Amino acid sequence: MSTQFNVCSYNMSSDERDYKLAIDHLYPKGINEDQIPLRYEVAQEEVDKRLREEADVFLLQEFQQNIFNDQGPPKYTVDRPLINSLMNKKFIFIQHHFNDSGDNILCTTDAAIALNSNRFQLIQNLSISDNCAIALTTDKVTQERILFVSAHFRGFDLTKSAIELTREYQRNGGPRSGDDEVETVLKKLLSHENQCNLQIIGADMNCNPERWYNRFYKFVDRGFTTHRTGNPTALNSKDKEFQEREIDFLFSKHIRRDQLSLEQRLFSSSITKYVVEKKILKEFEEWDIEKNPSDHKPICFTVIPKKSFFKRLF
Repeated sequence: MSTQFNVCSYNMSSDERDYKLAIDHLYPKGINEDQIPLRYEVAQEEVDKRLREEADVFLLQEFQQNIFNDQGPPKYTVDRPLINSLMNKKFIFIQHHFNDSGDNILCTTDAAIALNSNRFQLIQNLSISDNCAIALTTDKVTQERILFVSAHFRGFDLTKSAIELTREYQRNGGPRSGDDEVETVLKKLLSHENQCNLQIIGADMNCNPERWYNRFYKFVDRGFTTHRTGNPTALNSKDKEFQEREIDFLFSKHIRRDQLSLEQRLFSSSITKYVVEKKILKEFEEWDIEKNPSDHKPICFTVIPKKSFFKRLF
């Protein structure tokens, strides 16, 4: 088995309302409203065919699922062909858990992680909220410990100027709530740094560095590298000024060996560096409501471990 693996981050969209945002952008004169449910169903099937073999790790947002088993496939699912295909392939799903009034263990509905059980094992669920799923796992091939995150941070009006946004931020508004969510996630990851060799975050940031760098600086300041497609990844047909926007990103951080716990240094392999490269998904280069039921495009990256010639414990 190859040492490299693919990671896909994808906001699946909540329902037909988000799908209609893409339709309104591509067909400003409108289409027959009665066609939307069938088009949505077909697009769900098409995105499944084109995406299910692309990655060993799916970092999903707007997942809209309840899962009762954090160490295996869900016991039931809404009718999303992509999720059903991953279930059939024995992907393990990770989400935030809570107890309902009947003491049933449930999962909230936004962020989720799906891991290929043929590639990953010893999975711990460290999720902290409905919009942030966290999984700490071991790569069976390299024996490295890797922490994956799927996150969906709150948005704001991207058409406002930096001065307007700064004023709103100071009034505890605008981008502040999403920035605070980023801070919470990064503090959680810092507390687990000595337990893993690599941290990877796939996120719907609801902004980009050009519109609000403050949110991205938090990752840079913690040593993360930002990976981007450089192209629009989401649509908002309601926004006349800024309909096509790049707001979906991947972040990675390789933990130096001297930062690892003694246990991790003893059992870690000789990997000294990870290279993350953009993987082109040709089927998703253009917006197409026949192939994608979401107002977001999936983004995909290849993670390539680089090994040294000998193992160092210290």
